[in-house]
Amino acid sequence: MLYETYKLGKNRSDKLKKRYTYEELEQLELPQLRAICKNRAIKTPTVELLNKKEELADFLYHYLGEIREIQIVSWGEEESSRLSRKLKNAEAKQTEQIVMSQNIKLYRDLNSFDEPDTKYKVTANIKLGTYALLVDEKKNILAIMTVREIKNMSVSNKEKNNYLLGVKRVCVSKGLKKGTYYNLAVLFFEEEKTEELVKTYYGMEKKQRAFSYYEVAMDEVEVKEAQLTDEVLIIDYGTSFTTAGTYGMETGQMKKIVFDSQAEELGNDSFKEWELHSQERFLCPSVIGVKQIDGNKIEFIYGREAIEAEKNSIF
Repeated sequence: MLYETYKLGKNRSDKLKKRYTYEELEQLELPQLRAICKNRAIKTPTVELLNKKEELADFLYHYLGEIREIQIVSWGEEESSRLSRKLKNAEAKQTEQIVMSQNIKLYRDLNSFDEPDTKYKVTANIKLGTYALLVDEKKNILAIMTVREIKNMSVSNKEKNNYLLGVKRVCVSKGLKKGTYYNLAVLFFEEEKTEELVKTYYGMEKKQRAFSYYEVAMDEVEVKEAQLTDEVLIIDYGTSFTTAGTYGMETGQMKKIVFDSQAEELGNDSFKEWELHSQERFLCPSVIGVKQIDGNKIEFIYGREAIEAEKNSIF
């Protein structure tokens, strides 16, 4: 007879692992907040000194706060003005915590993370939030920048928090024109402030709370616009995805085009070797079909649409 053995243990609930939104902590009374400190073994001397519910809720949110997946989709004038008003009353903390280049450039109409020279390394002694703000002297928001953590770093850099800073084209103010600016700054925020920042931006914050940021002054910010080109775009209408590239007469080299998408990572596939005859350039779909013929007019279909039409065809 065969036996299977099992290790039996006490079924512990997920309460010990639970993280809280600030709204959840606000609804708890002081004894309940102290009970959370006890259950989670948070026994710092600070806990005993906090006798107000709001103070203890702020303290616990620092340790156990849950950052909801709310994202800033694009720059908006009304939303930026709302957040700008909050910044004017916020506390500026020591900038020595953050190190980055003080000369940056960005394109109004391109995503920084898709370009080799428009994203910047940031090193910090603290955990940074998802967003940073490019502001002028009056704390008007000119661009909402994205902060991405770099996880695979060398051993010597692991003791620091390393990030890449960039900006999406939809998060740049329409008022930020092409040119060079000298009185701008980038504001960074602690990780636990991300939820509050986003809620303030969208007018979802129910209660005004103390807010703070780290300001890094910029020596120079160059705003550029993508140049138009005479190079012809070559498109491969694939059955699973579509890729594209350009072929330059002068360089004779392929250039990769990255398509915009919500994931921002789509389109990073290598191109096929395109065949060029007598320097002619042409569309080169992987699959092409004829949808209908009307006299001398032929209507074509491409890619997945052509495949589906072939499957449904009776011929």
